[in-house]
Amino acid sequence: MASKNTTRPFGTTGRQVACVGQGTWKMDESAGEGVIPALRHGLDLGLTHIDTAEMYGSGASERMIGKAIEGRRDEVFLVSKVLPGNASRHGTLAACESSLKRLRTDRLDCYLLHWPGSFPLEETIAAFETLVRQGKILSWGVSNFDVEDLEQVAAIAGAGHPACNQVLYHLLERAIEHAVLPWCRRHGSAHQCVRRSGENRVTGGDDHEHEIGDEGPVLDRPFGKIEALHETAPNRRTSWPGCSV
Repeated sequence: MASKNTTRPFGTTGRQVACVGQGTWKMDESAGEGVIPALRHGLDLGLTHIDTAEMYGSGASERMIGKAIEGRRDEVFLVSKVLPGNASRHGTLAACESSLKRLRTDRLDCYLLHWPGSFPLEETIAAFETLVRQGKILSWGVSNFDVEDLEQVAAIAGAGHPACNQVLYHLLERAIEHAVLPWCRRHGSAHQCVRRSGENRVTGGDDHEHEIGDEGPVLDRPFGKIEALHETAPNRRTSWPGCSV
C-alpha cells in the first residue's frame, strides 16, 4: 500500500488516495504480456490509484485491469469514466454495469463523466446518485470540465460535488491554474491530472520541439523528472494518476 506521506484526501470523500497513480489510456496498445505484471508491480510500489475509462481500447483497458487487480481489489482506488454519448440516465447505469463486469468488481471508488456532452447534466447526476445508493460507485466526479461546467454541476448536486475534476495538467500545460484549479480548491474537489509528465515532451522521446533538455541535474533524466513530479504532487494538493511507469 502507498505510505501515508504519499497520499492525500480525495476531495470531499476524505479517503486517502495515492498522489501518483497508474493511468491506462492506450494501455491496450502495449505489449499484452507485460501490461498486467506492470500494473501489479505498480501496486507493489504504492501506485494504488488506477484510472481508466470505457473508451480506452473500447473496454480492453478495463478488462486488463480486472485481471491485474484480481485478489487485490481492496488495495486499489479504482476510477472509470462514462462516455458523454452514453451519459443519459439509463445509459449511465448501463455503462457502469458494463465497466464493473469488465473490471471484475462490484464497485468503483469514483465514476466520472468523461467530458461535457449533449445529455442534460441532471440526467447523468441522477444516475450517479442512483449508483451511489446501490453501492456500485462510492463517489462521482467529472473530467475535462471548465469553471462554467463545474458551477452547473454544483448548482444541480449541491455542496461537496463533484468529488473531483480530471483534466490535462503538466509542466507544459498549466492553463487550469488560472481558474479551474482555484475553483476546485475552494469547493473541496480533488484535482486529478492526466498526462502529468507531458508524455514525450517532458520525459524525452521523439518529440523534441518542446522537450525539457539538460536544464538541471534532475530534469535531464527521464525518471528524474518523474521523481521530481512525485515530490511536487503532495505539496500541490493534487492527485496525479496519469503517469504509468
